[in-house]
Amino acid sequence: MEAPVPQPAEAGDQMEAPLACAAMVLLNRDTVLGWTETALALLGTSHQRMAAARAVDMLEPWPQSHDGHSSVTEWKAVVRRTGTTVRCCTTPVDGADPSLTLLQLLTESDAERIDQDATLLRALFSQARVGLAIHDRQLKVTRVSLTPEFQARQGSMLEPAGGHELSQTLLADDAAEINSRLRDVLDTGEALMDAPQRARPRDQPDMERFVSLSAIPLKDPKGYPSGVVATFTDITEEHRAREGRLLIGDAAQRIGSSLAPIACAQELVDVVVPAFADAAAVDLDGCVLSGEQPTSGLAERPIRRVANRGAADLLPQPLVPGETQGIALQPLGSEVPRRATIVIALRARGQTLGQVVMARLPKRPAFDSLDTEIAEEIISRTALIIDNARQYIRERRTVEMLQRSPLPPPPDEISAAQVALCNRPAADSGRDGSAWADVIPLSSARVAFVAGTTVGHGIEAAAAAGRLRTTVQTLSDLDLTPEELLTHVDELVRRLYPTSAHITGREVGATCLYAVYDPVTGCCTMASAGHPAPAILTSRGPTTVALTPGPALGIEGDPYELVEFARQRVSPARGSG
Repeated sequence: MEAPVPQPAEAGDQMEAPLACAAMVLLNRDTVLGWTETALALLGTSHQRMAAARAVDMLEPWPQSHDGHSSVTEWKAVVRRTGTTVRCCTTPVDGADPSLTLLQLLTESDAERIDQDATLLRALFSQARVGLAIHDRQLKVTRVSLTPEFQARQGSMLEPAGGHELSQTLLADDAAEINSRLRDVLDTGEALMDAPQRARPRDQPDMERFVSLSAIPLKDPKGYPSGVVATFTDITEEHRAREGRLLIGDAAQRIGSSLAPIACAQELVDVVVPAFADAAAVDLDGCVLSGEQPTSGLAERPIRRVANRGAADLLPQPLVPGETQGIALQPLGSEVPRRATIVIALRARGQTLGQVVMARLPKRPAFDSLDTEIAEEIISRTALIIDNARQYIRERRTVEMLQRSPLPPPPDEISAAQVALCNRPAADSGRDGSAWADVIPLSSARVAFVAGTTVGHGIEAAAAAGRLRTTVQTLSDLDLTPEELLTHVDELVRRLYPTSAHITGREVGATCLYAVYDPVTGCCTMASAGHPAPAILTSRGPTTVALTPGPALGIEGDPYELVEFARQRVSPARGSG
């Protein structure tokens, strides 16, 4: 009959027996007193033979002496009957007669598997970037792996001794979220893989830390849930880099909706506060706001605080918002230490437009080199947008000047009419077209009134208006009728800009109204190339002009129509109509 086998004493890193253990109890390390069925199969013997067997007769080699200094002996041997190589381990029987010894046997393949498992566990419990924690059913931490490197990275995230709850080592919000996820794993039996999780140490709340959390349910020998094993992989730097890319993308979408430097500056501070900083301000060179070219270098010059947001007391206050004052712009060096305030120059196309100041409260991690790289990326893009806005201001002012230039003072002596010219740009400076008007003295006391618009916008449209005005003035010397003059202008535009050309001039699609008033006969004749009819004021009040505009200049269509009004007092519309 098989004798009962006592349990072995714990012995540090000794070989652990598998569930189907091949084991024997020896008297005086030789005579067999008890054995397991697995031992019979491994040794190739039977109960009858085992009852009278000696261990030394079954295994080769067998230790001949025991030094008495170690309670555990391990060695390799060969089973005499089968030739199978086994690993042997003798240990004292816990709480029994000192003359009794437990002999455990493992095949080489089983031993290698256990060695591999032990190697895997040692690797998991010694990772610098991976923390391993075993939780019981109440989610208390019962065992952890904390290398010095992991503790340096994660701070006091877990207690080395175990037997504690996460809320004792992590901030309450972070601990509650982790416990909720671990509870789901325990209740559902489904593993959790690579879930990003905030894990700030309770004793270092300012230490911003993120981990990738994975968890696997544990079961006891009967298959019932017994706990959860969780791994915490440090992904703080990866998380910060990803958040930085998202912030840069958000800035690219939100900054630049306006062509006003101040509006762009305000969009910048709205993006970075509070997502990146607790306070931010933008100071611009005064010339940027007027559209002028900034001076080179970082010499002291007047700048103006045009936008700010957040806790104002965190920012340097050299300026009252909106006030102009001389301030030296300080460029940052390549090595940026950790600090709570950073100042970055707004530079575009080799010119310094101003500076951006950002600050964080003490409860927030100070700026480091990664933060500075993110800030510089956003600010460099914003600087280009602000410089584009500056150039737009300069171009808009140039256009407004050119729009007024086609309105020279009227001739001193025009007996046929009293003339007043005025051109006011529309409130929407981004409108298409440039308007122009003119008054031209003709022979026989007659006078020509001209008004028109060009397509497009900007300097090119204003220049096209000037060219059309010059053309009309030149052709008016030929004493052509209005429809003949417009026909000549149209033909000239067609020759200069044929429809097959890849580049179309601003004159194509322009409009022009040409009217000739004869004070002797009291007649007014006019023709229109796509331009609205003028307002006609008579002694009886306003009159509707039955004028059908012809095609715009350079556009194919019907011939221009001449309209005549007899014996009426005419006052053409001011401006471009």
